[in-house]
Order: sequence, then structure tokens, then C-alpha cells
Amino acid sequence: MSRSITVLVVEREPLFRRGLTSSLNLAPDLNVVASAASREETIRLLEHASPEVAIIGTVGPDARGIDFVAELRRKSPALATVVVSVRETDDELFAAVRAGAAAYCGRNVEEATLHDLVRRSAEGEYVIN
Repeated sequence: MSRSITVLVVEREPLFRRGLTSSLNLAPDLNVVASAASREETIRLLEHASPEVAIIGTVGPDARGIDFVAELRRKSPALATVVVSVRETDDELFAAVRAGAAAYCGRNVEEATLHDLVRRSAEGEYVIN
């Protein structure tokens, strides 16, 4: 069996957060070590968990997703971030890339594709879906 990739899920919507967590944990090589609903909770969890990849969805009122990607990259340069965006626009995509996101996709992404984005991001690739 291959190594396990550790993942942090950041999403303010509880049902979507649980769905992402469940989906990722079904893959034998992916392991969600923490999940958060807000910026503050994410920062606190990063002090204890050491995820390789963070899935960034809708963060919440205390942070804009793209700005939060840049903040996470400053705080934890080795952390790969995968942005799962509500708005799939060129402006959002380019902003995510400038902020340091390793991967970008819409919320309608297929489960297998998201798993692949996480794996490839953990390996240091930059992927746009």
C-alpha cells in the first residue's frame, strides 16, 4: 500500500464539509486529519495537525477563500492547497494561482478527479481542472 496523504478540509457548510471528508477518507491513500469551518479554527488546527494538503472551500465570514490561501501559504509554505470554488471564473482561477493554490476546481468536481487533484498536489504538481 502506498503512503497516506494527510488532508485538512476547510468548508463552512457542515453538510459539504462532511461530504468532502467522507469522500476523501474512502480513498485508501487519503486521510483527513482535521476539518474546520472558519479561518480561526483552521489556524488553530494547523498548530496541532500537520496536513500535506488543505482543501479550501467556502471559508466563512472571517476570511475570503483566495486571500486565505495566501495566508496559509505564508504560515505553512509546505502545505499544498486545493481550491474548490463556487465561482468558476477566470478571475477566481488566476487569483487562486497568484495566491499559491496548487489546484483549482469547481464544486461540481467528480469525486475521482478531486482525489487525483489531492494526490498530485501532494506530489508538488500544480493542477487546474
